[in-house]
Amino acid sequence: MMVLVYTSRNSPYLKPNMYGMLLESIQHFVREEYGEEVWKKILEDSGYKNAVFTTHQVYPDMLIPCLAHACSR
Repeated sequence: MMVLVYTSRNSPYLKPNMYGMLLESIQHFVREEYGEEVWKKILEDSGYKNAVFTTHQVYPDMLIPCLAHACSR
């Protein structure tokens, strides 16, 4: 289980400051290699159950480590 601790509501890790290109790439790879059900499980495990990633949308930096941790399970 991953535990994230934030010391401030103004933490830079909570602010959206990363575009979705990498997230879309991860999503595409996992779906192609492992299937849609595995991708849904990864999203659920990472805490982003209903996330849809797009290239021009901005996302929090902490999303990549959360997805990486969920993928490693």
